[in-house]
Amino acid sequence: MNGLAIDPEDLSEAAAVIDHSGRILGCNQEWRHFVSQRNFLRQLAKNSARLGFRELLMQLFRRTANHCVGDFAWSETRWVRASARVLRKNESQWLIRLEDISAQMAKQIELQRLQSLLDQLPEPVFFLNPGSGETVYANPALLEMMEVQKAISDLRPVHFGPMFEPESLPKLTERLAYSGSLSLNLTPRTSLGRRFPARLDVMLLKGGARPLLAGVLHNHSERRRQLAVLQSTSSRLQAILESAPVAIITFTLEGLVSSWNPAAQRIFGWSAQEVVLKGSPFADYLSEDSVREVVEKGLTITLQLKRRCKDGGWVHLSLSVCPLLNEQGMLTGLLEVAEDITDRVNQDLLASNQAMLESREAERLSLAREIHDGPLQELMVIGFSLAEARQLGVVAGLQGLTPIQQAVVQVAQGLRAVVTRLRPAGLQEFGLVPSLEGAVARLARDYPDAPDTTLNLESIAALTASQELCLFRIVQEGYQNCLRHGRPRSVTISLRQVDSEAELLLQDDGRGFCVPSRLSELADSEHYGLLGMQERTLLSGGSLEVDSQPGKGTRIRVLIPLH
Repeated sequence: MNGLAIDPEDLSEAAAVIDHSGRILGCNQEWRHFVSQRNFLRQLAKNSARLGFRELLMQLFRRTANHCVGDFAWSETRWVRASARVLRKNESQWLIRLEDISAQMAKQIELQRLQSLLDQLPEPVFFLNPGSGETVYANPALLEMMEVQKAISDLRPVHFGPMFEPESLPKLTERLAYSGSLSLNLTPRTSLGRRFPARLDVMLLKGGARPLLAGVLHNHSERRRQLAVLQSTSSRLQAILESAPVAIITFTLEGLVSSWNPAAQRIFGWSAQEVVLKGSPFADYLSEDSVREVVEKGLTITLQLKRRCKDGGWVHLSLSVCPLLNEQGMLTGLLEVAEDITDRVNQDLLASNQAMLESREAERLSLAREIHDGPLQELMVIGFSLAEARQLGVVAGLQGLTPIQQAVVQVAQGLRAVVTRLRPAGLQEFGLVPSLEGAVARLARDYPDAPDTTLNLESIAALTASQELCLFRIVQEGYQNCLRHGRPRSVTISLRQVDSEAELLLQDDGRGFCVPSRLSELADSEHYGLLGMQERTLLSGGSLEVDSQPGKGTRIRVLIPLH
């Protein structure tokens, strides 16, 4: 371990061992993807959001503490749980660990916003765990009504009367699973023993990791206040539904849309005015068998499917459908909750495509080696043998050997050109910039009227091997397309680092063309060059822009993020 008290590679999260000056003595692969390899303390000092962690580290350096941990906004989009401790085997070394908690923080912030909204409601609202009967949340209005002055944990389900005794919860949950919501008249008892008549509106929430009973309690002893609360309850609950991050849609038994929340508009594109009281906007709505299963058996079905949106695009969904029942237990419609999982599906697809691309490149390299070491070498030996025989004059009819020798040389040159295209010459040995210069020179030699080509190439050390291969293939394809179809007088190719991204520009003053709204449309006319460039860029996590007009040349810009 090169003198380290602990090997960071044994840890799953990003980890590094540093000394008292902040110099990184060793780190694992996750750290190298997450943090720069420069002095760690200097990196913390350059970012105001990370100064808090630097102050915690200084406690270790001053020997006032042996361990510290804290949550910090590492960047605008990333939160980390950073921890550090002194290593017992070598007290001059400190182990730093960084855990990405962005997803947990996003959920926590969303929950805090929702709780803040509920805390401000004038109506008494609570949430119960239907399995255990525990009170998960009760807002200040409910605590005041139930005369509870202590912590929320002191508010027990028994305060809501016999309906919420543990043995009654399964039956109530079962009723809510069919009806969606119920209104109950009961006489709950406050923490001081005072009873009062009340009406409880309760519904079953199924969107989270576990179902919850949500209720709004109305005090019937104050009729005027009760009327005001009744008028506002619907709008308040609607506000909660409108703030939900998932699409919530209800349908009548005739298949008409009866409600459509903002998340549904954001995901599918149609507004509530366009779909409410109209037929389902989805041509591929649930199958007849699925709807029959929900209606007849009263089940909740969950499935993953793909639907077309208003703009013609597709969205991948995790979909849950359950029946809606009224207070009498009669079926009134269907409730659909849809979560957009397109990003998750696309990430899986990108990973699969990346693996396929790497496999294809490996096959190309293997094929290049086979051609170079096999038939190409044999053809070269034959060519040398023919030349030697012709010089020595050992074969009759020497005049016929010359065209044969020329043909062999042409075949060998053709095979060598194939090997060059299959395997980027010198990319691994000499780096990206020399390889690009050589590739451009070779392509220009194959065209008699090659344009004036200017190269402004900057060496970027932060590029990974796969990103270098991506940029090489894009230049190779783009420059070749320019020579074949553009007929320009001049071409400029530049590569530089802009902030935390690598920028590649290919610009010419050639004939240009009409760029379609989607590059995938080029596949219909069997033009795959730009489409392949776009696919390579996306697999490297970057973006590709194409700007061209007939008679005004073409400009291709590629941005790839640097790790």
